[in-house]
Amino acid sequence: MIRRKNRTSILSYEQRVEIVKAIRYVDEVVPENDLDKIVAYYKYGFDVMIAGEDHRMESVYIDAERELKKREWL
Repeated sequence: MIRRKNRTSILSYEQRVEIVKAIRYVDEVVPENDLDKIVAYYKYGFDVMIAGEDHRMESVYIDAERELKKREWL
């Protein structure tokens, strides 16, 4: 986490996973080992891609959203 955001998280990864898993609409929580969301789509077949507000303006998310919409996946 420090590598990408230059700061530490308040909650541990495990704590964040438990919070997200507790949301009844979440089927699965997977670690983000690769930023390529198209690869993630093919691997997991997700219905919804969620990105935190601090990532919404990153090109990797903007490009993935554009590509997924173009393919009518999102």
